[in-house]
Amino acid sequence: VGAERVIWCGSDVTVLEYTDKIILVGPGNDCVPLELGGAKTNGLKCLTEKDGLRIVNSEGVFFLERVQDFVVKTLRIASIEPAAQLMSAMKFVDQKIPKADEIIRELTKDQLAEGLETLLEVAKLEHWDIQLLKHLLRTASFAKKFTDRSEFDPDRYVNIVNHLIVLTKLRNSKICPRAITYEQFEGVKLKNLLKLLYRYHDYPLALTVIDRLNFKHHLPQVYEDWTTTMLKQSQLRS
Repeated sequence: VGAERVIWCGSDVTVLEYTDKIILVGPGNDCVPLELGGAKTNGLKCLTEKDGLRIVNSEGVFFLERVQDFVVKTLRIASIEPAAQLMSAMKFVDQKIPKADEIIRELTKDQLAEGLETLLEVAKLEHWDIQLLKHLLRTASFAKKFTDRSEFDPDRYVNIVNHLIVLTKLRNSKICPRAITYEQFEGVKLKNLLKLLYRYHDYPLALTVIDRLNFKHHLPQVYEDWTTTMLKQSQLRS
């Protein structure tokens, strides 16, 4: 009652947007207020994305999305899913406990491949916790050693890691931060992303994007724009 807007979020959840709060209405009309960090001023905006709901208020940008079943199964306590067992094995390796070998031997080749794929999919959905993201990718790298190309293409791992490095740097850039998900990033044209970085003069990040995503033919354009900007700034100072 009194909501500014009613927005669908998924197939069975609606969002009530007020000037100072968000309420989720789930199946059975269960209502759950969404904590948004204690905004100092009223006013917020909900923006529908292809894979979730972006919420903007005076405290920052928040992203609401459904937690996939495979994420829950992998990260829940005492899970016996292949991906969860691989994460346990990685922890034993870090602690120098021999039990890691036992876990690997008990997994079939199909389970190893399944666990590896799941770890990468979970990593693609981890937006903020960098330590968890690193642990997922380290575990995937560890599991990759026990598979061959017929079971898992190592180039796929490298490609996902490079994309996640770019995404993490984009989200945490001090010059041009952008909150963007992996799925959204797959639909972004690199040319448009680079134009955005040029506009905000974030040339180091532009170089990282070009290097990690193997678009070396864009290098001359970065250096040309960077040099032009430096000349303009030097003329202004003089």
